Amino acid sequence: MRKTVLAALMSFMPFTAAHAVDWKRYEGQEVNMICMTITWCVALEDQLADFEDLTGITVNLDLFEESAAHQKVRTELASGSGAYDIVWVQANWSIPYAKQGWLEPLQPLIDNPDLTDADLLGFDDLMPSLTNLMRFEGALYGLPFFAATIITYYRADLLEAAGIDPAQLDTIEGFSAAVKALNKDGVAGVAMRGHPDESSWHQTVFMKGLGGGYVEDIKNENYQPTLTSPEAIEAASLYADMIANYSPDGAINFKFSDVVVAMQQGNTAIIMEGAPLGGRINDPEKSTVRGKLGYAMVPQGPNGRHPAFTGHGVALAADAPNQEPAWLFLQWALSRDLTLKIALESNHVAVSRNSVWQDPTFIEKWNLPGAGGDFLKAFQDSLNAADPDYRPRISGWGEVNRSYGEALQSIMLGDKSAEEAMADAQAKAVEVMTRLGYIE
Repeated sequence: MRKTVLAALMSFMPFTAAHAVDWKRYEGQEVNMICMTITWCVALEDQLADFEDLTGITVNLDLFEESAAHQKVRTELASGSGAYDIVWVQANWSIPYAKQGWLEPLQPLIDNPDLTDADLLGFDDLMPSLTNLMRFEGALYGLPFFAATIITYYRADLLEAAGIDPAQLDTIEGFSAAVKALNKDGVAGVAMRGHPDESSWHQTVFMKGLGGGYVEDIKNENYQPTLTSPEAIEAASLYADMIANYSPDGAINFKFSDVVVAMQQGNTAIIMEGAPLGGRINDPEKSTVRGKLGYAMVPQGPNGRHPAFTGHGVALAADAPNQEPAWLFLQWALSRDLTLKIALESNHVAVSRNSVWQDPTFIEKWNLPGAGGDFLKAFQDSLNAADPDYRPRISGWGEVNRSYGEALQSIMLGDKSAEEAMADAQAKAVEVMTRLGYIE
């Protein structure tokens, strides 16, 4: 095992530079942080004593389930309470939060040699695609700790028994055909997210692959909704059909945890799910399919391949009472050594540093067992191909997303046709975009 993070950081001392960071300058102070119960934050909780030993700063970390964490962060930032110095920011919310003036720009701190150890921060080692998710109007408002995309996990043994070449899963047409062919003998063809809050994370793969989208031209800030386009309707119909007719019972309400369990228990032949969940899906104590899985990028359509993409980061609240000691903590918490340590000692694979992806000990641990494909390659290739605007990163997206998910679910239930359901989603999207001033 590598030397501890505390020892690694201490190796930088004593400093000989003209401007050395004094890690004890805020001894006795406290920093308050809020995060969701995501792998990195959960593992970070076990490392806080090392930081206190190094600096004398106590870090109080509050962890909440995702929806509760988001509500708490938003409420505290909007009220200007100053309750938290460091806040978790999912990438879809980095722009709305920064636009409201709720987050502190980081560049002045990065440029201050009295507060920043450039070697420890290693900014250029952070994946640019992730740091770009934390920018608004050119300014950096957070540092990423988590790289999220989805890949295809498939039962290689079931595909072989059915005479299906895994290469068939590379196209939307082939993927759909394989799902139908594999839905037999008590095993569902596919499991994906059906819950209204989460279904678009998967469905967008099909919508964009078939040439559809949520709005006219997000790159040029044309936010006119396009959910009634022929391509969007086709994608909605395809996705709803797979969930309703070729998935495990209850799949119309599946969240990510349900999809993971469906594959762990051997109840489905294919899943499309988060690459960061690979460790859980292959958990040797819970998985019945460890060693039987293959890994691939999500399928492509006539309009190309569109892997899901988002990130999670940490930011300083604009009204944080302890910004400078909090900034010292962020450098330490996101350092290469601690990133690697957490990746090796926990289920955190979605690391944000390029050097860790290349580290032999990381590769050895995370070269997950498989019967086809390469897990780390599928993960990295998906991140490299992903678009930061996979889904709109704008205020009001939560309302649009929920309405869209409910429309998909109404198709799954047979309550409405795809045309009717997408008309409902379109009307809601237009109302939200108009109310928020994105369109007239």
